[in-house]
Formats: sequence, C-alpha cells, structure tokens
Amino acid sequence: MTTTNDSRAGVGGTSLASLIEPLSLAELCAGWGRSVHHLTAHRGDCPFQASDVWGVLDDGLAHDEFQVLPTARDAIPRSSYVTRAEVEEALDGQRTVCLPHLDRHGAPWAELHASIRRDLLFVGTLDMRAYVSRPGSHTSTHFDAQLAIITQVSGSKTWRVGRQPLAPWPPANAILLPDGQTQWSDPLLAAAAPPPAPDESEMDEITLRRGDVLVLPAGTWHEVIGDEESVAVNLVFKPASFASVLGTLTANTLEDGPEWRGGIPPVDGEGVGTALSYLAERFDDLRLLGERLGDEERGAALLASMAAYLDGNRTR
Repeated sequence: MTTTNDSRAGVGGTSLASLIEPLSLAELCAGWGRSVHHLTAHRGDCPFQASDVWGVLDDGLAHDEFQVLPTARDAIPRSSYVTRAEVEEALDGQRTVCLPHLDRHGAPWAELHASIRRDLLFVGTLDMRAYVSRPGSHTSTHFDAQLAIITQVSGSKTWRVGRQPLAPWPPANAILLPDGQTQWSDPLLAAAAPPPAPDESEMDEITLRRGDVLVLPAGTWHEVIGDEESVAVNLVFKPASFASVLGTLTANTLEDGPEWRGGIPPVDGEGVGTALSYLAERFDDLRLLGERLGDEERGAALLASMAAYLDGNRTR
C-alpha cells in the first residue's frame, strides 16, 4: 500500500482527477485492481459536505431500504436492511448504514458521476454510495467484489487493510467468520472453495480523516472501526466481465447479420458437424473483429460505445 501526502493545489472542483491527487488518472489505471493507495493530500479540504449526504436521507426516500453492514460482534455476520424510519436506531446500535445511488439525488453527486464518465473510459457500472456510522461501529473483516475509491467526508475511521488483494476480482463479496473461516456472501457459491483468509502480517492500520482518500481494489480484506461520527462517500466501480462485454460487443457489431441472429442450427444425432461448422464460422468472425480493433481510433470508438451502453445510454 502506498501512502501519499504530497500537497498540490486545493481540490479544485469535483472530479475524479482532483479527488485522487497527487495520484494521476494514468497511475490509477496502471494499478487498477492491484494497488492500494492512501491519499492524504487534501486532508481537511474535502469537496463534499456531510450535510449533502444527510440531505439525501430526506430526499423522498421514506419508503426506501438501506443496507446495514454486519459487525464484528455478530455471531453470524450478515447484512440486513432497514427503512428510513429505522436508520437512527441502527446508527445508535453502532452499526454502519449504506445510502446507495447518491448520483440520483442531484448536486454534487450527479456532476461527479457525469465527470467520471467523461474522464475515465470504464466499461462497467459506477455506483456512488455513502456510509454513515457513529463511534464504536466495527464492521466484520471482509472484502468486496468491486473496486472502491473512498473519500472520508467527516469524522475519522480506523481501517485495517490488506496490502494487496488476496482474491483479485472475486466472483462475490466474502467475510471472515468468528472461527477464522471465510465464506462467500453469495449463497450460489456455498459449495465453492472459500477464498483465502487474510494474513494478519500483511494488514496495515491506517486512519482516514476528513479529506483522505483510499483506493481499495476488489478482493482486498479490510475491517473498519468508527472513532467518531463518520460520513464517507464511496465510488464503487463494478467492471463488466469479459463474457458480458463479448455479448455487448457482438450485439453492437455483428448481430446485423442473419447468421448471428439465427443462432446455432438444430441438428439430429447424425448432423452435429453442421452445428460445429457454424460455431467455427462465428469464432472466425470474432477473430476478424479482433483484427479490426487493431485500429486504435475504431477500437476506442467501440470501447466508448460499450461504456455508454453499460452505463444505461443504449445507443448503437
């Protein structure tokens, strides 16, 4: 993990580039999914206000549900959900509450979401969440399946963080159980091999204070202890798997052809060779498409199209 406190000019507007200073966007991308960074250049100078986060709770969310994170005190650590009316009770119980989809609630969240989509060609979904807690909150040791960039908006929290992801780009979130075993959060993975347990000698303790930023790759074990009343904003990047990208790619470039729309032809037990020939022809189409992507201008346009498609702007 790198800790960087070089100071440049102030935050200078709400953008990803300003949030991660002095780390550059190029450096962020070069270490994407691999490098943990603790950035302190803007300590005390946060572009967000806690009041903006608390205001989201009063923005027509009376019927919404909010995620409550499991705590280290729970015998069976498991997320739960509460209504708006139950948020205060959860916070008083020293639990951390997640407020999702900040970007749906106007300034400054929507502007930041839009600027990230302009500045970073990311093929996947981007969610903006807030995490609020009171002193004594303590999440279970866990890792997430997404890359997160955390900005401490108010208060402080002590984090114990792995120096690198032990399960790079995992299929789901996972948690460390009180008995030292690990468990996937997705019930569909119950029969799968559990993820590797955190190595205590490879965990660092850091304190996030107002304005600090933490870049946390997917699959990095961490636990969080609330020292004060705390508000943090997370930018959560969930990449589209290559399998889903391939589907988007073919939908946007190849499905104008009837041979792609028609699918694998049915055959009887004696004619499987026909279906295999069809598959070979389609893979040959993909090879030719890959050659076309060697044209950087054409490839960049296609990547931008996929990023927009996965962001909800389904234009071809």
